Amino acid sequence: MNGNDHGAVSPLMAPPPPDGATVLRSLPWLLLASGLRAFGGTMLILWATVPNPGVGTVGRVVIGVTGVAVLALAGRTLTEGVRVDARGVFVRNIFRSWRLRWDEIEDVGPDKHWFNLSFALRDGRRVPARGYGAVSRPERERLASLLRAARPVAAT
Repeated sequence: MNGNDHGAVSPLMAPPPPDGATVLRSLPWLLLASGLRAFGGTMLILWATVPNPGVGTVGRVVIGVTGVAVLALAGRTLTEGVRVDARGVFVRNIFRSWRLRWDEIEDVGPDKHWFNLSFALRDGRRVPARGYGAVSRPERERLASLLRAARPVAAT
């Protein structure tokens, strides 16, 4: 699976990096989520700076720090996605990232609880890939089949 597979490229995929790996990420989904988080963080910071007799200094500091943390989450949201290369899959979610070798991956398919993908590992664990949000199940199934096809033959 590479950037030259014109039939495999979805309009939601990021351009391929120079090393030939494929990066899967739903740019509209991530921009929306990041924008909402940035708006919320900004509102918290503004709330912390506005004089309010009901909120003391400690409360304002807590609100401001929370706003900065939400802004940091907004930035991290933009980096979510799935990177596929010959060595395996790198899954970056908002709070955690995983490097999965092809021989660790049993299967990939639509996540049951979200509009994303999920990697089933041979040891029974599941790794959610939240950076690719496709509302339609057929689109997630299509992407999962592309990921299955990207697996090197020796890794099966």
